This record gives sequence, C-alpha cells and structure tokens, in this order.
Amino acid sequence: GGLMDRIHVLTPERIKTFHRHKMALSSVLMYSNHTLQRIKNLMAGKEAYIVPQVVSQDDLAVADILGVPILGPDHHLVQLYSSKSGAKKIFTDAKVQVPPHEVDIFSEGQLVEKLASLVVNNLATRRWLLKLPNHVHGSGFAVCEVTSHLKCYSWVLKESLRYGEKWSKRWAQEYALKRIIEELPGILESHAFPVDRQMFPAWQDFLALFVNEGGVIEGCPPSDSIVPLCVDLLIEPTGKVNVLSMQDQIWSSPYCVWGVSLPQTSVPPGQLRAAAECVGEACRARGIIGYLSVDFVTFLRHHTDVMSQELWGVDIDFGYSPHLAQHQVLSYVTGARQDMESGRLVTTAGGGGGGGDRYAVMSARLFHTNLSIIQYPVFFQMCKAHHIGYDSKERRGTLFTLVDCSQREHLGIICLESSLPKVLESCLRSLSTIHQEVSTQNMQGVSNFKGVCQELAAITDQSQENEEDTIERDTQH
Repeated sequence: GGLMDRIHVLTPERIKTFHRHKMALSSVLMYSNHTLQRIKNLMAGKEAYIVPQVVSQDDLAVADILGVPILGPDHHLVQLYSSKSGAKKIFTDAKVQVPPHEVDIFSEGQLVEKLASLVVNNLATRRWLLKLPNHVHGSGFAVCEVTSHLKCYSWVLKESLRYGEKWSKRWAQEYALKRIIEELPGILESHAFPVDRQMFPAWQDFLALFVNEGGVIEGCPPSDSIVPLCVDLLIEPTGKVNVLSMQDQIWSSPYCVWGVSLPQTSVPPGQLRAAAECVGEACRARGIIGYLSVDFVTFLRHHTDVMSQELWGVDIDFGYSPHLAQHQVLSYVTGARQDMESGRLVTTAGGGGGGGDRYAVMSARLFHTNLSIIQYPVFFQMCKAHHIGYDSKERRGTLFTLVDCSQREHLGIICLESSLPKVLESCLRSLSTIHQEVSTQNMQGVSNFKGVCQELAAITDQSQENEEDTIERDTQH
C-alpha cells in the first residue's frame, strides 16, 4: 500500500496532562489506555515488536501490556557498555585499535598523574580529550593542547631518544614524569576548555562534574587531518550482525557531530565493514541485540619515512540513530541503496533516467531560532524561489525532514547528487541561502548554520583537490 497505509502516527491522550513534566513517550503511554487499545487494534493479526531508543522499565511495562517483544539490549547491559570505558572494553575484545586512554578518573590529582603518564608514553600526541563517561553529541568534552604549552617538552623528547627502547621502563621516565606533573595543573587551568560553553562556562565547572562522574582521558590522533566515521549495525535476536550504513561524519564545531555524508570515502569499505562486524560480534557475545552505532576516526600517521592509514574505534551508541532514520527516508523517497560490499550508494533510474551512483549529505540536527517564526508553507515557497528542491526524475536535489510543527527551529536535510563535490556544494548553497533569508542584521538568531557552512566549505575544497589529483593520476597512467 501507500505511505499512509504503512505509517500510523498516534498521540497519547495523556500527553497534555503531563506536558509540564519531561517524561519519556513510554511513560506517558502507560497512562493512555485509549491509545494503547488503538495500538492493539492496529497490531491485531500482525507480527509486531517495539524498537526503543534505550530500553527503560516503562518500555518493558508497555511491551508487557501490548504483549509484544522489544528489539533492544537489557537496560543493565546498556548502562554497563554505553559509557566511554564500557565501549573501550568492547573495542579491545573486538581487536579494534583505540586511542591511548585512561578511565575512571575520580580526583584532580588522579587526572594530573594519569595524564602525565599518557603524555610521557605518547609524546607525538599533542591534544588530549577529557570526556564525561555518559555524555553524547559533543556536550561532555573538554580539549587541552598539552605539549605546545609544556616547557619541559623538548627536554623530555631528548630524554626519550637518549633512552631509546628503554624509555617505556618506569625508572627511565621517573624524572620526566615529575617535571610534567609539576606543570600540568597550570596547563589545565589555562588551556583546557570545554567544547560546550553553554553547559560549562569555565574549566572548573567541567572539572567538578568530570571527577564526580569518573571521567575519561583520551588522546587525539597525532595528525592534522582527522576524519570521523560512523557505522550503523543491527544485531538480530538470532545473533546475526548486519551492517546497515557506513558514513563519514560532518562536524558543526570541534567534536560535535552535525550530520553525515555517504558513501564514506575515507577508508576502504571492506576494512571499515570488517572492523564494525568485529565490534558487532563482541557485542553479541555479551548478549547485546538491536540497533547500535559505532564511531571511528581515521588519519594518516608518519612512521619514519612511511605513511600509514590508521583506524581507531572511539565510541558506541546503543539505539536507533537519527542518521539511520534519515538513511531510511533517503532510501524510501529516492530508491537509493548502499551496497555494503563496495560501499557505493546506487539508485535505480527514474522516469528521466536518473539512475547510477549517488552521494548524499544528511542531517537531523539543523537548528535556527528564526525558523520558529516561519510557517512551513512560507518556508517551502522561499526554497522554491531559490530553486532548492528535489527532482524525482533525475533522483537528485534537496529534501527536508520536518521535526515537529511546534519545534520549527529544528529541521532535517537530505541532499543527493551524482558526485561528492556536487552534493557538498548543493548542501552548502541550500544552507547559506536559508541562513541569509531567515537572518537579518537586527535578528541573527541562534543557529548552527554558520559552523556547518564553514565545515562544508572546507570539505568541498578538499574533495575537489582529491578529485583533481585522481584525474591527474589517471591521465598520467
């Protein structure tokens, strides 16, 4: 049947009763008998199951009332492995390389000692991340450039060369550790900064929560060119691990993911798929089922005269991700499918013959406060006037996903084109145009458009350079 036969949107009748309380959907649904009965009627005679974001006690209660199973891991397993330290255990078992790190930091003294030890054992790592164990989307990070502010760094480097292979011995590092520990408190106080300044205006605000929750120290790759990636997996109740999507991530600000581009072009598809499947198998061995997203970073590292590409596992998020939802919308509307063997995104020919390889940029996290005063018909008229739209025959263009009419400041976007430079340029033009149209000199509003546009412009320039280099190499051969 059509879309309206496949999708039913129900609103629990008690949602207005609890509108002042921040309650999960399943919590409100428990008190909405009429909606529960309607769901039972819609499910009658059909196989059904619940896909929660993270399984809670109320999800279990709703599943019990409806008499259906839940596709997701036990909430105790989620609590154990959704933390930064839990994810590192899974990566280690999966034999996926991870950044140098320390977990469970519960005091400022412990932070200084552990960071000093990491620095002395990883002298090529300039930047260190301090992470809250259970925060996502970049809100729980602080960043510190250590070696550039470490007065004894040149001396420590000389010492490491003098000792050579013996440098890993504790006795060889003893005096270097002492000097670094003396300098680190001042470096952290002056140069460590939280990424989310609204949540943590000052370093001390972040530090208090960091040591209270048992924070994580993690090294940034020793490279100026770092590409974040993400793989979506489904672990079926049978134990089968399915790779659903592989994407490059796009940041709106340092370490804050805004969206994704696909197919990913940073790592050989087979290498990325194999690493993700190993993580999936390690999760399955722990009894974890359902949807999860695995975050990686890749970079080029110099080893004497040789340069190698490395892939590190950095995080695991349990639940059905927003970018997987966007991917499903992309597949439904455009017919595009990602081949997990080759990594290619391919669409079948439409009425105008617009089939073949495609590249997409997607995000569910566009935000601009000025959009809240613009009605949707006006917004789409504005897009039409600037030729921002989707060609269903050529299978290319721009689509928008609407979050909620009461939250019009939030918006999702999907751009589809025949090459990576084209889709980046298309997305950049669309966002720049919308930003200019909804912003005035006296009313700029709060948005993430500017940071996203800067990041897209940088990626566009890089992709064009890569494409030109490829054409030049092909011409020479």
